[in-house]
Amino acid sequence: MMFPPFRTLILRENQRLPIAQPGELEGDFVTPEEAREIVALVESLGTVDRRSAPKIDGEFMDFGLCVGGLSVPGCNIQLRPKPAFSTTGKPLTRGADGYVDLSRLVMSANQMYLPAAEYSSPGPFDEGLFVKYADSFTKDLLFIMHDGLRGGYVDVVEGVPSVRGRILFGDFSYINRPHLIACSYQEFVYDTLLNRTLKRATKIIVSQALTDLDPDLQLMFNSVKSKGAQILDMMDEVADIPLCWDDVCDLNVERLDAKFARLLAFSKLLIKGNSPTVFADDSSLRSVSGGFSCLWDLSKLYELHVFNYLKKYVSECPDCIEKGVSVVGQDSSHKVFLDRKSNMVYADIVVYVEDSPVLIIDTKWKSLPTKSSEIDRNDAYQMLAYALTYSHGSNVRENAIPVCLLYPAIGKSRKPILETKFTGTNSPLIVAACPMDRGNLEFSPSVIFDSYWPVASNNSSPRSPEV
Repeated sequence: MMFPPFRTLILRENQRLPIAQPGELEGDFVTPEEAREIVALVESLGTVDRRSAPKIDGEFMDFGLCVGGLSVPGCNIQLRPKPAFSTTGKPLTRGADGYVDLSRLVMSANQMYLPAAEYSSPGPFDEGLFVKYADSFTKDLLFIMHDGLRGGYVDVVEGVPSVRGRILFGDFSYINRPHLIACSYQEFVYDTLLNRTLKRATKIIVSQALTDLDPDLQLMFNSVKSKGAQILDMMDEVADIPLCWDDVCDLNVERLDAKFARLLAFSKLLIKGNSPTVFADDSSLRSVSGGFSCLWDLSKLYELHVFNYLKKYVSECPDCIEKGVSVVGQDSSHKVFLDRKSNMVYADIVVYVEDSPVLIIDTKWKSLPTKSSEIDRNDAYQMLAYALTYSHGSNVRENAIPVCLLYPAIGKSRKPILETKFTGTNSPLIVAACPMDRGNLEFSPSVIFDSYWPVASNNSSPRSPEV
């Protein structure tokens, strides 16, 4: 039986592909069957809302504002974030290397969750994420195994020369061997299905041949392989069986083995991704690594990345600590109306000095505007509402709280791209570019927010949060 070629598509967020039958178009496309499979898979995952999720739009597949990996029969799709502008405010030239490191973005946003095992599927996954998941898996498993290999009791039925456990009176298989008694008993062994599953996952990890990794990822992966080799040595008493999904899909941990729950979930994902029985198109014929489907809302990742970075920056900046600077995410301390039951305002990030708000930041994963006329009208209304609400009780014309629209960009930290004021108030609005590429993820807030940051420039910058 001949199978269609297995394709890997690398796309950026919000990209659209035509829906067509094979042979109708050249270049990247999805078939009608793949489009329907993608929509069904995304709904099953349930990790992005409808506004961000991939959807069918007439004759096109719109992949929405989400990132991660999707794998359906015949096609794997990697969705990567890629800002369109540099921090100077200029569009990136065609072919410029503006991709954001997805693994670092997911980690800094502290969103390294695993999908439900039943939604995994075969195909390549983002290598950076794979290495970091694998690093966490081998570290945790090795730590647990330092107390010894976890064993368990298995049911055994056999003929033995003396009574062991209970006698099976209805078993006549030993009638010609009167010196043996059919018995049923439990035996403590290390060769349990849980240990076989963990061992198989470890072998899958150490067998990966990842290429073109960045130097820091390569060092981490070398360490992963070393830890994996130690684990396999410690599991010498466990049978090495090439498990498939049918063998492990119903396996769950008992109460006493709860510490293995996350490790088992990751093991099942790896085994399903490498199992030849997942799809009818026979993934055993593919020369690709196993992965699993996982999606993140890019706007939320970006917001959490900025919030976690600023929070860490403030906690490590002596001047910020001395001045009482703090950073609050999804701040709900202000109301839209004055009545007691009014809706609350939820600002993405608010910077406080002591108990007073001094800067409101709203993150927008959109193209960077360089003129006030290019700012989205709804975004402008939203920021005006923040400015007026947070400045309530003060002289808005003189003491208005500055607000900032923060957009992703590629390049080094720069001062605000644009500064303006709202009509009828003295409330300043700044447009700033947040560096997102690998070499510039560490930035000084006093540079990109300029004088609106409550503490003057300081040479220290925290490293991006690691998991």
